[in-house]
Amino acid sequence: MPVTEIIKSKVKVTDDAVAGAAAGAIARMISAPFDVVKIRFQLQSQVNPKYKSVLQSLRIVVKEEGILSLWKGNLSASYLWISYMMVQFSMYGVLKRFGEKIANPFQGSGSSQKGGEKAWQAFTQFLAGAGAGTASVVVTYPFDIMRTQFALQGQNVVFKSMASFIAHTYRTTGVKGFYAGLVPAMVGITPQMGLNFAFYETFRAIAMPEPSPLKPGRSQGDKGQKDSFGWATLKKGVCGGAAGGLSKLIVYPLDTVKKRMQGQVLTHTLSETAQRVHYNGLLHCFRTIQATEGLQGFYRGIVATVAKSVVSTAITFAAYEGVKDLLAASREPAL
Repeated sequence: MPVTEIIKSKVKVTDDAVAGAAAGAIARMISAPFDVVKIRFQLQSQVNPKYKSVLQSLRIVVKEEGILSLWKGNLSASYLWISYMMVQFSMYGVLKRFGEKIANPFQGSGSSQKGGEKAWQAFTQFLAGAGAGTASVVVTYPFDIMRTQFALQGQNVVFKSMASFIAHTYRTTGVKGFYAGLVPAMVGITPQMGLNFAFYETFRAIAMPEPSPLKPGRSQGDKGQKDSFGWATLKKGVCGGAAGGLSKLIVYPLDTVKKRMQGQVLTHTLSETAQRVHYNGLLHCFRTIQATEGLQGFYRGIVATVAKSVVSTAITFAAYEGVKDLLAASREPAL
């Protein structure tokens, strides 16, 4: 591989990582209150549930614990989001570029071939997103455990810092305590991120189609005016929000199972509203929720979750694409 290609490849990975970290930090700060409410909904007992709606839950949390409690666990969650997005976007970029090099079996000029080519492209984007999501979960999962713990504490504050939680968890449950619910997390996040990126790329292609090649006798201006930086970033954010909300809606039951299995290793610190049931594994958790709560048990807190997913994913993609564009523009004179 030529030296210039190696340099360009490393620059792309670095840009993906930097832009992903910035996107994670920005999105986390804005969407944190929805995350606190979502976790409370998913893990509360269904016998006289305390939290009944998004707005009612926000009012209760602010009244009982103060407005800053909406950002409980924000330090661990910020570490989670920043590191998660760094790994996710850099891995997605690498896997997507690898997928683009694989020969497309549907190449051709006919309408059926073009349809197959688009489906193949979406499939490779799904695989790239799924791979990136899996890698991100494995690397950053302990931060997810800490985020869940701090969001759950309520007025019963047991751990005042990340250090105290880490020391207690390691002493009582060992390393495995930091990976409770990892399997359902991977089962949920792998298809979700695959769908998320595939939907985003599809929506973006519709909203921002590539300019058509110039035909003979037409000037450069006939290709149409390019979107401004702000307008292009807004479009990408809207596409990201739609992709995030739709993908989360599809895989939400797996997210509930993940949170329930995480919650059972944290029961010694849960607030009085938390569900206290022991699950022997992924399938047992599914069967127990279905038997005791019915189908609706898998969708507790779905409004807050989808709202949070739309907002956070829109901000994430807008920030990620915006920072990447700025990084690329800053190098243009040198290239």
